[in-house]
Amino acid sequence: MIPDPFKIILCGFLVFCVISGCSSNRNREAKMQRAVLEERGIWLNRSELFSPKKDLLNFLDELKKAHFTSVYINTYFRGSVIYPDSRYLPQFDEVSEPDVIKWLLPEIKKRGLRAEAWVEYGFYAFHTPDATQTEDRGVFLNKHPELAAVSSDGTPFLHNEKWGDFYSLCPANPRSHELLTGIFLEIMERYPFDGLNLDRIRFPNENFCFALFAKKSSKMIQAWNWFLLKRERKPLIHL
Repeated sequence: MIPDPFKIILCGFLVFCVISGCSSNRNREAKMQRAVLEERGIWLNRSELFSPKKDLLNFLDELKKAHFTSVYINTYFRGSVIYPDSRYLPQFDEVSEPDVIKWLLPEIKKRGLRAEAWVEYGFYAFHTPDATQTEDRGVFLNKHPELAAVSSDGTPFLHNEKWGDFYSLCPANPRSHELLTGIFLEIMERYPFDGLNLDRIRFPNENFCFALFAKKSSKMIQAWNWFLLKRERKPLIHL
């Protein structure tokens, strides 16, 4: 049996440890709060990526001086990727050199900046100035036309008066997610990026992908039409 004096000492020691631990936790929490990162990032688009190497390095120096913390490198756009030998998509045909990311990432990190892969097009699989002038829909949709996001009136692309026509994978189809996941994993496994900057992870607009929904759940469409009728709008789909 432990003598009473030892019990007192032991209890006192345990209390001290608990108090010290709480104090230590509070100190760590305070330090963590002070160390909250402030993200000041900038997108590095295609025109900048295809600049001469000297100009690109000078641009990184200016970013460092301006106290930016991160650079988002455009890696996936217009149905292509910026790097060579992808298992999924062709390399963008206007690249200025075979693999700009290979030397660019070390230069970014050398300046104490973070580098993230900016997948600009997201579900948008292809772009063309005028969809009526070509049958091309990009690699993904040429191989898998059933994955196209189609509007309620049957249009398979989103028209933008300024930029032209955009074909999109249907975000409601799990197969679309599988294709994008493959691209994203390929990028992150091939290069030591610090993060993945997502873009256009959405439907083209609220009027797309109804065909897939209708096939999978007529009850959901009926409920949606009822919702529209309640707001004095015409149903978009008739089953």
